Amino acid sequence: MVSYRDVALVGRHAPDINVEACGGLVIPEQAIEVMMLGAKLIQLSSGVFFNGISYPGKVVDFLRKYMEEQGYNSVNEFIGLGQKYITEMGEVQREYRPQVGKVIAHVDYDRCIGPDACNECLDMFCIATYEEDSVIKIDPKLCCGCNLCVIKCSQGARSLGWVDK
Repeated sequence: MVSYRDVALVGRHAPDINVEACGGLVIPEQAIEVMMLGAKLIQLSSGVFFNGISYPGKVVDFLRKYMEEQGYNSVNEFIGLGQKYITEMGEVQREYRPQVGKVIAHVDYDRCIGPDACNECLDMFCIATYEEDSVIKIDPKLCCGCNLCVIKCSQGARSLGWVDK
């Protein structure tokens, strides 16, 4: 989610700013996740629209239970703890650059139910994935082998493999 990226970025480079996470927080676990990335405030309007007006209470109950299970006395004890696990984009690009053009995503058409029944492939930011004649395709020249489509595919129809030569 964009809010994860933005919170993590501001939390990393301006830790003295009170960062607010907003947009798309629709399950209680996401409140803890953005707090671990550095959010000191969370906005729950998306969760209220999605889950109803009882959602903020559910988040508070979840936070209390989580803190008790993990031994935290205050949210301040875990705000920003996830920062040490964040990799800067330059490092990620250096890691993936050698596999560009060698490892790409593949589609198992026996498992893929197609874009008319499932829009997951087209509903993510991937410049390599496109639809042609109601079939999901991958442009091997644009695929960097990042694995996001494999993670996102609920049908298990995506995998990474070597480029066929």
